[in-house]
Amino acid sequence: MKPAYQKRHPPAGARPGTLMIPPDSPQPVITIMEFTPETLAERTIADANELTSIHGSDHCFWVDIQGLGNESLLRQVAEIFSLHLLTLEDLANVPARPKMEVHDTYQQFVTRMVRVSDDGVDLIVEQVCVIWGSNFVLTIQEKSGDVLDPIRSRLRTGKGRPIRSNGADYVAYAIIDCIIDGFFPVLDQYSDWIGSLEEACISDPVPATLEEINQMRRELMILRRAIWPQCDAIKRLAQEDSPFVGDAVRIFLRDTCNHAIQVADVVDSFRELATGLLSTYLSTTGNRTNEIMKVLTIMA
Repeated sequence: MKPAYQKRHPPAGARPGTLMIPPDSPQPVITIMEFTPETLAERTIADANELTSIHGSDHCFWVDIQGLGNESLLRQVAEIFSLHLLTLEDLANVPARPKMEVHDTYQQFVTRMVRVSDDGVDLIVEQVCVIWGSNFVLTIQEKSGDVLDPIRSRLRTGKGRPIRSNGADYVAYAIIDCIIDGFFPVLDQYSDWIGSLEEACISDPVPATLEEINQMRRELMILRRAIWPQCDAIKRLAQEDSPFVGDAVRIFLRDTCNHAIQVADVVDSFRELATGLLSTYLSTTGNRTNEIMKVLTIMA
């Protein structure tokens, strides 16, 4: 796995709302899921002006934007949803620190989503900005692909807890909860990786094993930086009063907070195990060197 972490900062003294979008960002793809307790309509749009119909509607909407490669479109979306300039900065100047903020007409939650590439080689750490109001949820992702298909499936089928009839705050909770739960499959792969490296350290400690251990330690540090700030942000989301989060949803958010803390604890324990692997590798190679020197001394 080969993650990358690079923050693009606006120039010092730049005015609020200055965007620093990476040049390789993909073009945005906007998908809308419009639903009531009984119906659901799903479509992909090319013109952001179609989003103006959301305001004043008695339906609920999930607007998912994947890709940041069009600054004018992002500013148009921000104008339609009356987003603050600093919110626009948070969703475009990635990665922002996970946080929660309440504004006059919406609530904002910045989170980090992790997944493994299809070939199982790269660790993908991506920012997702979740914004919701009275009848809409807006998610802005860095690139295409995510871990949110279970939420889309629940909206399409209407099975399980009636997600389509519990309002925008419940849909926002479900998205945040799914992102946190997406850490667990990634951690399962790290658990297997640690087991294989432990065997390699004992049976065949070659330089490539040391390189893998150091790579794992770097990636676990990135995971730690991704999950620990989210624990504080979700805790605030579950505890602080807000007109955009109902009391019933706070109960579920407290459970999500517990999941985030559990993920953070596992990441920290894996970091300790990775440090222990380094000690095991150095000890094994040191013992082998001593055995070789003993044989050479006898021969001499």
